[in-house]
Amino acid sequence: MDPVSMIIGALLAGAGAGVTESAQSAVTGAYAALRERLVGFLSREGRRDAVDRFEEDPAGEEERFRAELSASAAREDAEVLAAARRVWELVDPAAAAAGRFQVDLRDAKGVQVGDGNVQINRF
Repeated sequence: MDPVSMIIGALLAGAGAGVTESAQSAVTGAYAALRERLVGFLSREGRRDAVDRFEEDPAGEEERFRAELSASAAREDAEVLAAARRVWELVDPAAAAAGRFQVDLRDAKGVQVGDGNVQINRF
């Protein structure tokens, strides 16, 4: 799963998670951490209201939000991706354990994630 899809999916899953009260508290905390990191990145890039718009109308704003997130450095930030992964671990532990949502960028240089991409690196 590409980072943008993982982040968007985590926002949707975290917002709509119907779990027990104790688990809900953990999901709410993880969701808040993801949201805070995203808003921080997007605010610095002049897109402060992007997350709010997406939360208010996920279906109507997903394409626009995906484009904004794709253009943002947030899609490559290890903390944002870790926060998104944490939401997935709480909402869908089986899928997270299977590595379905795993993106590891430790010591990465010239990162490319997803299908059908073309990348040229000159270091």
